[in-house]
Amino acid sequence: MKPINLIRIIPLIFIPFFLTFCTEDKLGTRQKGMINGRVIDERDQIPLVDARIIISPSNDTLRTDFMGYFEKGELDPGEYNVSAVRAGYIKKSENVLVSPDVTSSVIIYLLRSGQGGFEFTDSILPGQNQDDVSLNPVLSWELGYYPQTVSYTLEVFESGSQQAFRRLENLTDTFAVVTGLKFSTDYQWRVTAQTQFETVISDLHDFSTMAFPENPVIYAKRVEGISQI
Repeated sequence: MKPINLIRIIPLIFIPFFLTFCTEDKLGTRQKGMINGRVIDERDQIPLVDARIIISPSNDTLRTDFMGYFEKGELDPGEYNVSAVRAGYIKKSENVLVSPDVTSSVIIYLLRSGQGGFEFTDSILPGQNQDDVSLNPVLSWELGYYPQTVSYTLEVFESGSQQAFRRLENLTDTFAVVTGLKFSTDYQWRVTAQTQFETVISDLHDFSTMAFPENPVIYAKRVEGISQI
């Protein structure tokens, strides 16, 4: 009987084993992808800080940073649903396809909930119907929500007049000094706030200026022909 050549058989045994091991290792290693994005106010185009991000079906939850950005890595390839939630805004979702070794980007625009984006509060100076206001008062107002870019127009009317006595435009502060008012006069004023997308007009406010000061009574006596107080 011819002897078996073991030297030739052993390599033949290891070749299929090696091929099987390599195939299983290649199939078992799945490349990951990444999602990054940003959440923005749709009307004012400003980043939304601390918006909650929910990624499904991986069930990951994270928050946007101070510039509205977020990022999530180590995601298996496939389709994901990315939702953005923030107080005062309507929830919105976007579908994102994740590919191996690729960063998929998404921008989510959120609309504010409720009527209108911003409005004036009741915090004003002088107060409504305030009397004895100076002739050079500081008029101030307040918004419940401040868009990133907003300008104001202040109009002051003498009571009963349709034409503005003072009109100050392109104001960026929430106050202004009004000069040249008259004694014992009723005035009305209002403010218009304007952004690129919306214009809001305040209520009409009233105040009355101070009365003309009475002349003081001065007593004097004459000493050697000279009047002394």
